[in-house]
Amino acid sequence: MRRGKGRRFMRLKNKIMKKYILLLAMATVLAGCANRYDITTNSGAMLRGVTKPVLHKETDEYFFKDASGKQMALRSGWVRTIEVHEEKGSQFKNQTDSGFKVSPSSR
Repeated sequence: MRRGKGRRFMRLKNKIMKKYILLLAMATVLAGCANRYDITTNSGAMLRGVTKPVLHKETDEYFFKDASGKQMALRSGWVRTIEVHEEKGSQFKNQTDSGFKVSPSSR
């Protein structure tokens, strides 16, 4: 009888280990996808997007979400650069209020 208990314990242990390995792999993949984007306007204002800015040709605007999760719209003529954010030497402290209007949800 003792062997049966040991085998069940080993199967349970293997199941748990597989779940932890899968969870660790998923966390590693998701951490690599968490890019932030720095958007510099022609006036020198700097914005941080948590999603990659996408240019909609019909409206000639970039759409992205800011650090607080708001959907933002910015005319392409106002944008000087869009770069992947680098953590060291960041000029951003708190980017919750950028001064730009939130785009309508119908877009």
